[in-house]
Amino acid sequence: MEEERLIPATRETPRQNEVFRVLVISETYPRAEDIPLHNLLLALLSLGHEITYIAREGLNRQGDGSALRRLGIPAYADDPDRVVMLGKQIPSAPTWNFAQVLTVKNYEIAILTEDFDLGLTAPEQYLDLIRQESPETRVIVWTRDVFYAMPRPSTSNRHALEEFEKNQDRVFRQREVLERADSVLISDQSGLALLGHKESRALGPCRPESISKALRQVRSIVPRTAAAHPFSVMQVEKRFSGRLSSRTGLQRLQGHLECYAMLAGLLMSEGNFSAARDQLRHIFGRMDGSWDAAEFVTQIIILLRRCYRELGESDLTELYCQAARECAMSNVAGTPMPPPKRHNANAPLISLIVPTYNRLPILRKCLAALEAQTLPKSEFEVLVIDDGSSDGTEEFLRQYTSSLGFQRLRQRNSGTGAARRHGVSHARGDYLLLMNDDTICDPDLLEQHLKVQRKLGAQRWAVLGSFQYPTEARCRALTHYFCVDPFMFPQVSMEDGCPYGYSHFITCNLSVRRDAVEEVGSFSSVYKLSEDTELGLRLYDKGFRVLYHPAAHAWHDHLPYPAQNLIRRARVYGKDYFHMFRQHPRVMKEWAMPVALTGMDERNATRILAYLDTNRKDVEEAVRALEKWDQVDFGVLLTEKHETADMVLSLFRQAVPAVHWFYLYEAMLQTMVSELGLANAAPEQLAGMARSAAAGS
Repeated sequence: MEEERLIPATRETPRQNEVFRVLVISETYPRAEDIPLHNLLLALLSLGHEITYIAREGLNRQGDGSALRRLGIPAYADDPDRVVMLGKQIPSAPTWNFAQVLTVKNYEIAILTEDFDLGLTAPEQYLDLIRQESPETRVIVWTRDVFYAMPRPSTSNRHALEEFEKNQDRVFRQREVLERADSVLISDQSGLALLGHKESRALGPCRPESISKALRQVRSIVPRTAAAHPFSVMQVEKRFSGRLSSRTGLQRLQGHLECYAMLAGLLMSEGNFSAARDQLRHIFGRMDGSWDAAEFVTQIIILLRRCYRELGESDLTELYCQAARECAMSNVAGTPMPPPKRHNANAPLISLIVPTYNRLPILRKCLAALEAQTLPKSEFEVLVIDDGSSDGTEEFLRQYTSSLGFQRLRQRNSGTGAARRHGVSHARGDYLLLMNDDTICDPDLLEQHLKVQRKLGAQRWAVLGSFQYPTEARCRALTHYFCVDPFMFPQVSMEDGCPYGYSHFITCNLSVRRDAVEEVGSFSSVYKLSEDTELGLRLYDKGFRVLYHPAAHAWHDHLPYPAQNLIRRARVYGKDYFHMFRQHPRVMKEWAMPVALTGMDERNATRILAYLDTNRKDVEEAVRALEKWDQVDFGVLLTEKHETADMVLSLFRQAVPAVHWFYLYEAMLQTMVSELGLANAAPEQLAGMARSAAAGS
């Protein structure tokens, strides 16, 4: 194998028809240790070709960049439009752009170097632009490494899985580049090889005669046409341009990683799990370790696990499940919890907290399901907290007799936060099962929860069971949408045995240690619907995570669910979120919301007002569309008119979040105006919001 060495430059006078205008694009200036690239440039010079060099990043301008000046090669550095995508900033104001460079000369050949260690490669950023702006230019990709798939992992070690996904990402991305290039020049210690789409040939050492052969061959072929779609790793720049355009520096790179996950989610909803997996792999291919991302990586591993499960790669699903749990707990604060202290041997193991308000028929079903539990009745108790019902619930509970360990509590109507807090204060079990009055439990639900809790022992976990609409839900578009989309009930897309963060602390079917809830101060009475997320935040900060265990199964007996319920619920969340954002401002950064908020103040109130003014008409139309389609028998569409059903679900995936956030923000703004006293200092529109809030209270 020939040792790499620098070949001296010599000038030859080639035949005129062999002189080409050559554009060389690399990620940086040619570094001193990159002898093959230096030899390429020297060979091009010796052949008399006219060279222009672009260094996407002007690193080491005074060092390696000076070599180009000595050779008389004009160079452009720090491409402003490309560098920003890398999460970096150029040192000074831009004086050129790539389109201008292309129009100065008609380049016969462009040579693009490929370096994955610098995030995005030059071919991924420039090849499509060349096809569009200079379609007659032949494109050669210059690479020193050909990547091959590594063996599949046999361990759940997070770093081993990350390395596997990184390798798979490079294999996929390189193949995609090679398929779009006109030719590929591979330069390694054995010399040059030219790969075409029809044939390949070895060229020998990187010498002028070898380069001349390659260029003549490439010049004789017809350039490939522009691709219909951007490179896979570049698709987020097009799909989420609005979300990314305002980000610079490290935030831009983080935005790319987040958008890969978002795009993967969209692809999963369309059933395209192979493309979703490729987007998730880009995260590992580009993550540079510059930010603490344990929770983010955990969620990506879970999404990959789902892709592998759907793609039938069962050998990887359990590995990724274990890796997700290990990653979730890798930076957990706090020591393992001691076993629960049993102060009374006769106390139950688990206490069920069931708030209720004016839903007596459903409450009857809920209690009947609890009476049928396979867990011995001596091991659990049921606490029903009547939140000021006026429909006969109070009388029913007063007369209710059962073999269950049962406590009846009543309070003035104050919301579920106060009701759950009331229940916790009277609970005696080592564990709490937090549920709703429309949670209809399977007979073995309590056994399932306790089995997992005992297995977890001293680890800090809350266990979330499944929560599923009955079959009749498919008869209405909105409830069927809730069955297949995770926007309202995330269990739809959660993975069995995998860990999740505080946003999945959902008190429809969730068990957790009572002493942990008491340690962080129990539920807050301030919240009417968001009390579970807010408590989940405080438990999360103590090291708790949510483990999904769908075998603890329950039915959600809440039919029908008209669009107006969605609006009413969103308005309650709006008031709750005002308090949550003040108490826990970090969630404004951590949550993906249509309005990026930084605080609860007049400036952010004005942002919300602008959002409401811009979107009001569209949201009102969306509500009408939801109500229209929710009146038809959607079960018939699912059975007989699949395309129409898919169209309706696609509409709902856009309309439901839009309606939810609009009315949530409207209620939040009203709360901001009244709670912060903005009516006098704010514009007239905000003052009008205050009057509306006062009139509605």
